[in-house]
Amino acid sequence: DTATSNLGKHVLSCNEAAQLANMAKFLAGSTYTREKLRWLILVWIVRNNLPFSIVDTEQFRAIILLFNPQADIPSHTTITNDIEILFAMAQKRLIKKFAVRIFFFLLFCPLISW
Repeated sequence: DTATSNLGKHVLSCNEAAQLANMAKFLAGSTYTREKLRWLILVWIVRNNLPFSIVDTEQFRAIILLFNPQADIPSHTTITNDIEILFAMAQKRLIKKFAVRIFFFLLFCPLISW
């Protein structure tokens, strides 16, 4: 198959030093932070209804470490704790929002003649 043999020739012809220089240039502009990675993983898991344990899989870890070998990958326990904190924060905001609406409803409802 010429497709794979061409790919193999291309890989062999690539200059490793040039590849490392390109990688260093790319990483210099990196905006990685531990907190940002945790947040992005959390959003990805919640929005796609994924199991928390996906972060513990070898394949997931390999993908993250491919882009940043020093990345601090959160465990499923950390993700669980983060989701519980996020849920509690959202719950408080909703309760506060509804409390204000109920207050105004109760305040102005007697003034409305049906």
